[in-house]
Amino acid sequence: MFVAHLTFTLTSHISKQSVQIRQLARKIALKEKVNKMKNNVSSKCIYFLEFTGESNVAGSSAIFMMIVSRLSSAKMADTFSLAYGIAGILVVIGLFQS
Repeated sequence: MFVAHLTFTLTSHISKQSVQIRQLARKIALKEKVNKMKNNVSSKCIYFLEFTGESNVAGSSAIFMMIVSRLSSAKMADTFSLAYGIAGILVVIGLFQS
């Protein structure tokens, strides 16, 4: 029960964080396309934001996996890692056209 709640909480936290970072990068990309001459945002800035967001998600997921593997049994940690991986893929698919 604890691991299921932890799985849901961590997955929703990472999903929200990832969505916010991607939305910020999209807004900056749109501003760059629309106001190319007026906007001072470069493609390097957008690359940096994307890289920072993805590194944040990758780092936090590794930390979550370590925490869950220490707090629960091997079978529960295995189930969590599978569910977390599937949730990450589904978030990307769900946000593909939004």
